[in-house]
Amino acid sequence: MSRSLKKIVRILVLILFCGYCNLESMRTEKEKPEINFYGKLIDSSGHSYAVENITIGGRYKDIIVYQKPNTNARYPDTHKTQLNLAEISRIQTFFDPTDQTNGSTKKILTFDKRDYIQIEVTWHGRMSNQRYIIERYKKIFCDQVIDGLLLEKEISFEALKELRIDGYKERHSQHISYESMVTQTKAMLNSIEHEAHELSDKPEIKNIKDRILHLIDEFKIKIKNWFT
Repeated sequence: MSRSLKKIVRILVLILFCGYCNLESMRTEKEKPEINFYGKLIDSSGHSYAVENITIGGRYKDIIVYQKPNTNARYPDTHKTQLNLAEISRIQTFFDPTDQTNGSTKKILTFDKRDYIQIEVTWHGRMSNQRYIIERYKKIFCDQVIDGLLLEKEISFEALKELRIDGYKERHSQHISYESMVTQTKAMLNSIEHEAHELSDKPEIKNIKDRILHLIDEFKIKIKNWFT
């Protein structure tokens, strides 16, 4: 393999690596909620997990729950309540008291052919709890904390026993993180572009050189669009 060809391969690998790393970083940052709610999650089998970045159905506020209708013929969505995790200290689900196995079977409530789970919400600074129903398959999204690592986790209310909200903190570092990604990406692209300009202008190389420079220009435009 000639020296020019080796350099071309190196440049192409750097371009691909640059794109992959920054897309992954951007994807990870954008998926996290603006406010990091943290606490403890206990599933229906009794396993307990320390968790962060808690959302319900992708939300940490304006979470819709329903009052339990008096009859199965009524529609639950005629009486809605919106929850905010900042006001909640605990959410518990109810088990079927008739279950004679391991006591972990949820009592499923069906209204208008849709299944719901009954929950009890404990508020910060209030003595009285409130009971609501929520969709059986509504999911809690969070990151499980293990030895300082964050592992993505999701669990439906059907598999939940208790969710505790211990506190929350705003994600102040997000804007700095974006600035850092832009700076690092530009620096890497400038380095790649410099190497591309040093390629030979021989006919068999120049065509590839021009294509690489064009690819770098297109990549710069995409990076600008991603971070603005």
